[in-house]
Order: sequence, then C-alpha cells, then structure tokens
Amino acid sequence: MRQRWLDGLRGLAALNVMLSHWIVAFFFPLYTGLAAPGASGWEIRFSALPLLWPVAGANGAVCIFLVLSGYVLAIAYDRSAQPALALLARRWVRLGLPILAAVLLSWALIRAGAMANHAAAARSGSDWLAAQMRGPHDLAAALYEGGIGALIDRLDFGATFDSSLWTMPIEFAGSLALIAIFTAARRWRGPVPSRRQADWLLLFAAWLLRDRYLCLFAVGAGLYVLAPRPRQGIAGGIVCLLTGLVLGAVPYSAARGAFWDWLVAQAPIAPPVPPWPRHFPGLVRLDGPGFWHAAGAVLILLSFLLWPRLRSGLERPAAQFLGRVSFPLYLVHVPLLLSGGCRVFLAAHAGGLSRAAAALTALAVFAPLALGIATLAAALVEAPAIALSRRIGGERQ
Repeated sequence: MRQRWLDGLRGLAALNVMLSHWIVAFFFPLYTGLAAPGASGWEIRFSALPLLWPVAGANGAVCIFLVLSGYVLAIAYDRSAQPALALLARRWVRLGLPILAAVLLSWALIRAGAMANHAAAARSGSDWLAAQMRGPHDLAAALYEGGIGALIDRLDFGATFDSSLWTMPIEFAGSLALIAIFTAARRWRGPVPSRRQADWLLLFAAWLLRDRYLCLFAVGAGLYVLAPRPRQGIAGGIVCLLTGLVLGAVPYSAARGAFWDWLVAQAPIAPPVPPWPRHFPGLVRLDGPGFWHAAGAVLILLSFLLWPRLRSGLERPAAQFLGRVSFPLYLVHVPLLLSGGCRVFLAAHAGGLSRAAAALTALAVFAPLALGIATLAAALVEAPAIALSRRIGGERQ
C-alpha cells in the first residue's frame, strides 16, 4: 500500500529547493552573509537566523530526498524477488528518462538563446548565477549527460546543463548499494530477506559512509527495517520534528554567529580523501553544515514515523500535487530559472523596479511556469518512465 505522506514530504522538499535557488539567484547575501554591491543590510542580518529553510534549507531538502529514497527503496527491495540486474535496469529507466528530458529541455533553451543568467548575475550580484552555463553545450554533450553522465559521472558545475543534477550520482549509487544489500540478505535466508541481516549490513554501510551524503540511503533504509510499524510517540515526534527543522537549515552564512560556528565545528567530518570524490562520483562529502542538514533530515522522517497523526497535513491535495510533480520540478526548475526567471527579472529591473521588486516579479512568473512544466513532464515523461520500469521483470514496484 502506497504511503501518500511520503509523496507530500518529498513535494514540500522540492518546492523548498526551487525557492532556495530563487533566493541565491537574486538575494545572494541572504545565503552567504557577505556584503555585495546593491545588497541591503537586512539580507546579512537575516542570513544568521534559524529556520530559514528557503535560504540554507536547499541542502537540507536534498538530504530529505536522499533519506526518503533510502526508506522507500528499502520497502520496494525488501518485497521484491527480482534479481539485482532487473532492479538495476528498473532504477536506471526510472531516473534516466526524466533526467534526459530535463537536459534536452535545457539544451533547447540554450540553443534558442534563452539563457540570461550571466546578465542577471551582473544586476543581482549572485556568484551562483554567474558560475553556470559556461561550458560547451552541444547536443552530443547533452545526450551524454542526460543518458548516462548524470548518473555515473561527476559533472562540472559550470558546464552542466542542469546544476541540480549533482545529486543524481548519489541517488544512483545509493540505489545500487540497497540493491546489493537486500539481494545479499535474500540469498542468506532464501526468497524472503532477513530484516536482521539486512539491518546489520545497513548499519555497517551507514558507519562506513558517515561523512558522505550516501549514508542517508543506509539510514533511511535502516529506519524502515528497524521501525516497520508506526508508533504513537507524540512527544518524541514533536521533539524530532522541531530539532530536525532547526538542524536542517543550519546557515552557510559568514555572519551566522558564534553558536552556529560552534555547532558546525562539532560535526564529525573526517579530512577529505581526494581520490574518492574524483573516482567515485556518488561519494560526495558532507561539509560541516551539511552534516547537520543530514541529521535534521533523518529526524524529520523519524518524527513522522513516531507520530503517524502528523502525516495528515502531507496527505492534503496541495502537498499531494507537489509530491506528484516533485521529481520533474526538481529537474526542470534550474533551467527555467536561468532562462525565463532571469529574463523577467532583467525586464522588471530595467523598467524601474528595485532589485527586490524585480526578483518578486520574476518569482510570480517563474514559479507557476516551473510548476506547469513539471506537471506536463510528470504526465508525458515521468509516468511513462515509471510504467516502463514496472514492465521490466513484470513486477510492480
């Protein structure tokens, strides 16, 4: 039985990522806490506040995606009797076709001369905008990135067709790890996987990858294995939710203050090992704030497992709509922001509006456009991809 609240949580996370990228495009000091030409003092002051999910919470939302993927895929692979190769092919199709469509959309926008992020960066002062769309963007590069590179390669931020794809190697590597773990557990105990043996493997994987985003897959799967039945832990659910919301938006701001600096310094992050990120794209390291974002994501998921009544808000129509379009929205919003969103911002600013008013005007056009394109992509691309993946091996996932 499908757990609809998971879709709602994923949808809210996708919406937060879209809003966060709009902020770093047009209110960059809110993210960095650094002075910039044309920046207002309020941006730097606000950058140090807690619970600013639309500012620092984009990374926290990504962590929610990853821990949810671990949880949901653990359910699927625990119940599946398919061989590992079939599960791998299904995951490739499920992720790959929507990614290819999003990359080709970005390529078409580039070919049409629609990208305006560099001109907008000159007005908004956003280094995030200025750093993108600088590489060669021919059709061959788009087909490689959309067909295979986004899943198995480390993409260059300035050359990629869609900067949001940096999470896809993590997503794919996590899927491979869970396929291996649950397939191994099934072999140890016949056709039905052993929860206890899968749990030991997941705990070992989480410890081994404790300073990588990939550990979230193991933790998410472990929450399924350890707590398959809902519990009425109201107090624990409230504490986990509030703590997770605070940790999930630990600021990246240089002006975040002594408390946040102390907390970030406590993150148990090992020194980087240069060959790993280069040769294994899925093993992206967590930084200090990212560790707490990951911890916050785990606590947020745990809050819904401890307190099932909390899920009702995520099962309402608005959250469910966002859940249905969450993956396409995540994939298409950056190319649309760098093209249509930036063009509206430039036109509004040239028309005499302030930077803030021009940015709000851009949001009023860009957000409905992104949601509309995501809705179309969900029906025309994602739904067929899901149907095709289900036909591989004849088993419903």
